[in-house]
Amino acid sequence: MSLNVFGAPRMTRLGAEVRPASIPPDQKEEESAHHTTGIWHIASYINHSCLGNCRRSFIGDMQIVRATRDMDDGTELNFCYKRPEGITSYDEMQREFRAWGFICSCEICLELKVTPEAAIAKRKTLHKELQRAMGGTAEGCNIPKALRLLQQLEATYVSSAPRPGAPRLVVSEVYLALSLAYLARNKQLDAVEMALKGLEALGFIIAACPRRGTAKSPEKTLRIDQWGLMTDPLVNAFLHLSQVYAKPAPEQSKTAIKYAKLAYTMLIGEGVTFLDTYPELKSSIANLPYIT
Repeated sequence: MSLNVFGAPRMTRLGAEVRPASIPPDQKEEESAHHTTGIWHIASYINHSCLGNCRRSFIGDMQIVRATRDMDDGTELNFCYKRPEGITSYDEMQREFRAWGFICSCEICLELKVTPEAAIAKRKTLHKELQRAMGGTAEGCNIPKALRLLQQLEATYVSSAPRPGAPRLVVSEVYLALSLAYLARNKQLDAVEMALKGLEALGFIIAACPRRGTAKSPEKTLRIDQWGLMTDPLVNAFLHLSQVYAKPAPEQSKTAIKYAKLAYTMLIGEGVTFLDTYPELKSSIANLPYIT
């Protein structure tokens, strides 16, 4: 029984990082807590993967399980019991799953398994240095220093032979922060490139133009060929991509908003409250067809 009980918030939307600004700050912590636990016996058969191919969400006592990528018939559903955070070692990661009595063999865990402890330690050191270089704000970011440190951080993955499809969470966060820094300096194409690399570091395969180094690309629109790791900040990442595309490629800006809504639907379980969460998009999203 204890291994199959789900902790459930009253509404997933209130507890996720994608939530309406209309919720007073003093209510957010209370609303985001898991108010109850329960057994959903069919969902309890779904096994764990740090990557996952579906997400669970709650509206009252209703649990919704939505696919987060295209799957062939017969594909086993799996979702993440506990999401990977920060920089951790293989042993530390598996320790999180000890209570459930399994060892995870997803691409993230298999990549960590072959990563030397020295590389993990170096990642942690570089991440601290990167946080200082980022300066806490887009305007205060030391971009040249952050790029040098990011290159060194990327090298710790190359040296450990990363497995195809293994997301690099910390790397993704840095790329997205750099995108904000470039946008603050009105360098749209650099901001676009960093935003796309941030999504690709989460395992996304994206066709997009314009972007650095692909000026002659035949691609005329933004298209996701493969969805990657679904995290709560993903909606804001797509909305930021929409913002940085606004001047160089307005039509792709609109497509990014549609992907933001699709990501929101997968993460929250429904899409009807998207404009309640982001009311400033009402004029931008009017008459846009829904992406499937």
